[in-house]
Amino acid sequence: MSRFDKKDQEVIKNIVKEAFNEMGFQLQDEIWVNSQRAMEILNCKRTQLFLLASDPSTGIVVSRMNRKNTLYLKSSLLQFIDKNILE
Repeated sequence: MSRFDKKDQEVIKNIVKEAFNEMGFQLQDEIWVNSQRAMEILNCKRTQLFLLASDPSTGIVVSRMNRKNTLYLKSSLLQFIDKNILE
């Protein structure tokens, strides 16, 4: 039997998730991300994301179930950033 009711448990879980996110930890690492998260990772807007994903030389891996359901492989986004760092 839990000391907290279901609503309190959800509040506590959200507080812990926010605390970990602020510290830079992911509770469950994302493998595939949606376009909104991909734009955050690449720091670009929708058109630039589309152009990058359409170009096979970038190495960005995309999964499209239909026009609205597009997922991006997070590791390919991070590899793209690593390859394009200017020193």
